[in-house]
Amino acid sequence: MMDADYLISEFCSQAKEKYSKGEFVLVSMLNYGQIINIEITLPKKGSSESAKFYSGWMVYPDGEIQLVTSFVGRSE
Repeated sequence: MMDADYLISEFCSQAKEKYSKGEFVLVSMLNYGQIINIEITLPKKGSSESAKFYSGWMVYPDGEIQLVTSFVGRSE
């Protein structure tokens, strides 16, 4: 369970920080909000390397963001 708690915390903190800085990709507008992709960077277990990928988020009209999908594609 520790890994799950860590991932939730890391996804949310990186997403909020990057969203506030405008570091995201617009995807599509829906009736209830805007879909965006945000790059997430996580360290690889047992390695000094890290993995970068995009996660999908919904931005609601009040500015709140919520994770829609944890993986939408690889980042270079």
